[in-house]
Amino acid sequence: MPPKKQIQLQVEIRTQEEWSSFLGLSGLEVVDVYSEWCGPCKAVLSLFRRIKNELGDDLLRFAVAKSDTIDSLEPYRHQSQPTFLFFAGGRLVSVVRGALGPLLDKTIREQLSHEHQVLEGKAERITFEDEGLNAEEPVLEEDVPPEPEPEPEIVPTKKEVTLMIIKPDAVKAGKVDEIIEQLKEQGLDVLAAEERQLSKEEAAEFYKQHEGTDYFEELLEFMSSGPCTTVVVTRGETGEGVVEEVRQLMGPADVDLAKENSPESLRAKFGTSARENAVHGSDSHETAARELAFFFPRLKIPWVPGTAPPIQRTLALIRPDCLAKHRDEMLEKVQEAGFEIAMQKELTLTREQAAEFYKEHEGKEYFESLCNTMSSGPMLALCLAREDAVSGWRDKLGPTELQEAKETQPEWYISKFPTPQVHLVLASQDSISPLY
Repeated sequence: MPPKKQIQLQVEIRTQEEWSSFLGLSGLEVVDVYSEWCGPCKAVLSLFRRIKNELGDDLLRFAVAKSDTIDSLEPYRHQSQPTFLFFAGGRLVSVVRGALGPLLDKTIREQLSHEHQVLEGKAERITFEDEGLNAEEPVLEEDVPPEPEPEPEIVPTKKEVTLMIIKPDAVKAGKVDEIIEQLKEQGLDVLAAEERQLSKEEAAEFYKQHEGTDYFEELLEFMSSGPCTTVVVTRGETGEGVVEEVRQLMGPADVDLAKENSPESLRAKFGTSARENAVHGSDSHETAARELAFFFPRLKIPWVPGTAPPIQRTLALIRPDCLAKHRDEMLEKVQEAGFEIAMQKELTLTREQAAEFYKEHEGKEYFESLCNTMSSGPMLALCLAREDAVSGWRDKLGPTELQEAKETQPEWYISKFPTPQVHLVLASQDSISPLY
């Protein structure tokens, strides 16, 4: 008895004419679209055969279509991923990409059931908009518009500032307000002004570049003879050129020469001698940076508009023993320091949670005391926001040792709010903790 001829499961479609004829039939067509270089997907044959045998539905047909020779399938050429197109009534109704057995099984059954309802007049056929099938014609290289120029990188830049000192002779003569007013009249912006009495040692440190000169000792005696006023100056949006402008406004160091050649200068108006010439000004950008660090180590120099770095966030913890006594005062000090309290949460840690949070200190002699303190009652977790939140907060915390904190930062938290159990009252983290 001759072998029974096996019925072909998938119709092979190789031309545009065959494709058009195939789509003209009624029912649900499941088409494996392939490129010649990789061939059709053989991994799904057993799945399709099983579904066909189980359903025994004449409306369900399978096909393989060679995209290289069928114009309608041009968007699917040169693709290696198996792609299965579902057609009903000549319209695309679904697409499955990848040899995903469960998804193919589900889609075939759902679409075949829906097509029966359409033919019975119980449902409407819904066209599937496939991005690949409906792709536009390829764009020729000469028609492609040039890529836009990349946006220039914005480099965070601080404004240029300089320092002016109104010397003891002008302060004693009551000329401070008048000198500052003249700065403003010239369009300069005063960022800070502070009266200060220099000791002879501080004056020697500030003017150490003059050490060894004939006038050095006389200069120190004069600068420590009474209070002076230090003024931080900038101008406009960038401060560019402010060092040179202030130097020009001050006039020559020799008062007689200033009166002769620059009668409107500050030294011509307020100076009385070569030594008592009313004002000092930084002579370069480098000198300005050094002198500002000497007098205003914590001054926040403004950023050039549009270049400020992103806002940082850091975590501060007010421990239970300190929270109970100084809550309001602590929050006030935080805000005075320029930090925004973005979030706050009061919580009580268990002994295990405290140990986990401070596990990096495990093995240290203070670890047990630290965990006991942090789990002894409610504490307050603060999310602080500022441009330089991380470094700024660490700076505000000061040293962890109480005695050192009292000596270096007597006005700040650790020395102001000491606790008998643990010296460190607050903790800072580089990122917001899972406590939130």
